[in-house]
Amino acid sequence: MFFKRLTSLVGMALWAGLSLCAQDVRISYEAVGKNYLLKADNTSYYPYTIQIMFTKLTGASALSQGVPYIYVSGHGSNRLLTLKRETEEVPIGFAYQTRIYKGNWKMDSDSSYVYLPPVAPGKEVYVRTLTALEDFFRKKKPTKVTGLAFRMNEGDTVYAMRGGLVCEVCQHQASDALQKEKTKIYARTENYVVVYHKDGSFATYKLFKENGVFVKPGDKVEAGMPLGVIGAGNYRQGSHLRVQMSGCFRDSDKEYAIEGRGYHSFVPVLATDEKKTCKPYPGTVPVFTAQHPQSLIMKEMTRREKQQYLKNLKGKR
Repeated sequence: MFFKRLTSLVGMALWAGLSLCAQDVRISYEAVGKNYLLKADNTSYYPYTIQIMFTKLTGASALSQGVPYIYVSGHGSNRLLTLKRETEEVPIGFAYQTRIYKGNWKMDSDSSYVYLPPVAPGKEVYVRTLTALEDFFRKKKPTKVTGLAFRMNEGDTVYAMRGGLVCEVCQHQASDALQKEKTKIYARTENYVVVYHKDGSFATYKLFKENGVFVKPGDKVEAGMPLGVIGAGNYRQGSHLRVQMSGCFRDSDKEYAIEGRGYHSFVPVLATDEKKTCKPYPGTVPVFTAQHPQSLIMKEMTRREKQQYLKNLKGKR
């Protein structure tokens, strides 16, 4: 899901308007008087981290050659920076390279954050860890946890474990639309929802029923909000929800990482009630009754959002 793309662009004062496309992000620049404005147009709802390195820079102030400029682009048009002309006599000339990374690589994710269980309050939660496919098929001892599996019944509602922004939705490629026999362990095509959190982490919820997703890209969801209904009735282990948490952490030794950060999967801490938590590990199957404490639902809300939430809650009683 997370990747980096290396591109390069050479620009001089006479070439205004030349642009570069990379995945969902389009980098361009334009002349504004005697200056140049660099822009990023992001057609997706994913945040993208853009790193610009000037390999040549003459006649412009405020930036240095060889020093990276880093900007996190949200949805829509983003003003990256302006190259300002230093003197009337010397026109601006520049050449630069860009690296574009999906996600917010400037922020450290919080692996200790407590998440709601994604099942309805009052229902029993059975959760186990998912590991790399090569470990599963080779029957090796798990070396890497890639996500969590929550036991559900087909048609059960899936709830957001944390508030955030819906980045991507797929609800027309469920494998159970092609095969109903309970033979599958893994399928390459499934319906899913990706939610971006305030700390730069992502949650990917998988195995929704065909046309069973309630949200769309760009929607803001609150913790405990319904996302859709589960499918996966053709899996050998029965209907279940798969959740992968991916966060950006300052522990990467990859050469393309920004400031030593890198994205990878992590196991979330789950709320078992108002005060207690658990963190699933390989070989364990925690079982508890799901609760959605108000304190966790409202934890990341603004004051106005809390007031509206409590008002809506009062109106339902």
